[in-house]
Amino acid sequence: MKTGGGKKAKKLNIVPLIVILLLAVVIVVALYLISSDDTPQSDSNIDAIQPVDSSTRKILLNESALPDATAPVQLSAEKGDTVITLNNESTTIDGSGASYKDGVLLINRAGVYELSGTLNGNIIVSAAGEDVVLIFNGVNVTSSNSSALYVHNANTVNLIANGETQNVFTDGTTYDFNLDYSSPTEAEPNAAIFSKDDLIIRGTGTFVVNGRYSAGIIGKDNLKIVNTNVVVDAVNNGINGKDSLIIQNSTVNVTAGNDGLRSTQDNNPALGYGLFTDSNITVTANGDGIQVETGLTIDNCAMYILAGGGAQNTAVDSQKGIKCNQGYVNFNSGNIVIDSADDSVNAVGDVSVLAGVLNLSTGDDGIHSDASVAIKGGTVVVSVSHEGLEGVTVDISGGDVYINSKSDGINAAGGSDGEGFDGAASAVGASNRFIRVSDGYVYINSDGDGIDSNGDIYLSGGTVIITGSLTADYSMFDYLGNFNLTGGTLLAMGGAQQIPSTDGFTQNCVDITFSNTLSAETFVSIECDSQEIVFKTTKSADKVIFSSPMLKTGSGCTVSYGGKYSSNENLDGVYTGGRYSGGSQITGSVAGVLSYISATNPE
Repeated sequence: MKTGGGKKAKKLNIVPLIVILLLAVVIVVALYLISSDDTPQSDSNIDAIQPVDSSTRKILLNESALPDATAPVQLSAEKGDTVITLNNESTTIDGSGASYKDGVLLINRAGVYELSGTLNGNIIVSAAGEDVVLIFNGVNVTSSNSSALYVHNANTVNLIANGETQNVFTDGTTYDFNLDYSSPTEAEPNAAIFSKDDLIIRGTGTFVVNGRYSAGIIGKDNLKIVNTNVVVDAVNNGINGKDSLIIQNSTVNVTAGNDGLRSTQDNNPALGYGLFTDSNITVTANGDGIQVETGLTIDNCAMYILAGGGAQNTAVDSQKGIKCNQGYVNFNSGNIVIDSADDSVNAVGDVSVLAGVLNLSTGDDGIHSDASVAIKGGTVVVSVSHEGLEGVTVDISGGDVYINSKSDGINAAGGSDGEGFDGAASAVGASNRFIRVSDGYVYINSDGDGIDSNGDIYLSGGTVIITGSLTADYSMFDYLGNFNLTGGTLLAMGGAQQIPSTDGFTQNCVDITFSNTLSAETFVSIECDSQEIVFKTTKSADKVIFSSPMLKTGSGCTVSYGGKYSSNENLDGVYTGGRYSGGSQITGSVAGVLSYISATNPE
C-alpha cells in the first residue's frame, strides 16, 4: 500500500507489547495475593484466642470440624455479586443465584449476596452444599408462617450485619410445616433463624431476632457468633448451636422463655460444647441460663445471667445459671454474675476457676460438681446459697473465696445433685472425698457446717475463716475421715459440737471454749509470744479454734474478749492497725498440736 508521499507503511512490532502485558499480569497477580491475606484486620485477635488448658484445647479446637469464622469474604467474579432490594412483591434482584416468588426469596447457588429493605415473607438458602454469604445492609424480615431466615442446604453460611445497620428477623407465631423445604416429620424449621448447616453470624452491625414460635436462633451444626451484636427475644430457647456454640468478640443479649444459650449434641464427646471468649453476654432465662452437653469454657467475658427469676425464687424444673450435662465448666477469666433459682453452676464433670470474678446468688448451690471443684485463682463470691461449693472433691489452691450459706459452706460427698450431699449422709467411698485448701483465702459464713467432708479435710496453706452455727446439728468442721492440719492460718468461730481430731495435725492449734455464749460483735484477742490476732465475732459463738505458724510449742497464750479496739481497719472481721484493750482475759499455753483453753464469760 502506498501513501500520498509515496512512502511504505512501517510494520508494527508486537513483541514488546506482549512482554509489557505479561509483566502487567504478574504485577496484578502479586497484588491480588498480597491483598488476599487470610486474616482480615477486623478479626486479627480472633485467631490468637486459645483455651488455656490442654484438655480444653484437645476437645474444643477440632479445627477440621469447625467453620472458619475468621476467613475473609472473597467476592468471586466467576459467581457474581448479587444485590437484592427487599420490598415484598416489588423486590428487585440485580445478579444471579436468587429468585423471588410469593413472599419467598430463594438463594439457590453459592455466592455473595447484598440485601436491604423489608420483606413480609421468608429467606431460604438451598445451595446444594455450597458456601453462601449474605451481607445485610439493614433488613426487616417478618414471616407469618415459618422462619424468617432458613438455611435448608449449604456448606457454610455467613450472615454479616454490615456497618452499623440493624437487621431484624421475626418468625411466625404458628408454622406451616408443609411449605416447600420444610419438614413435617421433623417439625423444621422452628426458629426465627434456622440453619441445618454450619452458620457464622458476624459483622459490626446488629442482629435483632424475635422467636415468636419457639427458638430465636438454631444451628444444627456449628454455630459461631464473631465480632458482632446479637439481640434475641424468644418464647422458648434463645440460641442453640447443636454441635457447638462459639461466641467471640461479640455482644449478645438473650431473653428466653426456657434456656438462654445451648449446645445440645449429646452423642459425640467432641461436640456439644460452648466456647465464649472476649464477649459481653447477658442472659435472662426462665430455664437454664447456659446449657451445654460436653463442656464450657469462658475466657475474658463480662457475663450476667438471671435464671428462673433469681435466688429468691423456688426452682421449678431446671433453672440453673450454667449447666453442663456430661462434662466440664472452665472459668479462665472474666467477670461473671449469676442470679439463679437453682444451682448457679452445675456440672457432671469438673468445675475449675483459674482467674476472674464469679459473683453467685443461688437458691441452691453456688458451684456443684459431680466430680471436682478446683479454685486455682480469681475471686469466687457466693453471696446467697443453700450450700456454697459442693463436689466429690473441693480443692482450693489459690484465689479468694467468700461464701454465705444456709447449710454447709463447703461440702465434699458423692453422687449427682441432690443425692448424698447433705451432711455426712453416706460414708461409701469416703476415701475418694476430700476438701483441701493449700493456698488462697477462704471466708465462710454458714448456718450449717462450715466445712463438711464425707472423707478427709486438708489444710496446708492459705487462710480459712469460718463463722459457723450454734445449732446442735452443725459444726465448724464435720468429717468422716481425718482432719489434716499441716499449715496455713485457721480461724473458726461457732458451736462446740465437734472438735478436730489430732491424727493429722502437724501444726499447733488452740481450742478455746467459752462457758457462756459470746454475743455477736464481741472483740477477741489471742496473743502468743508477742504475736497477736484480733477479731470480732459476726454472730454468737461458743468456741474459737485458731491455728497458725505463730503458735510455738511451749509459748504462753493470753485470750482476751469483750474489750475494745482502737482501729476500725479490718478484713472480714480480723482487725489490724490498732490496739486491743479492756475486757476479760485468761491465760494458757501451747502444749502441743492441740491445746485447750477454757474461759468463763463475764456476767
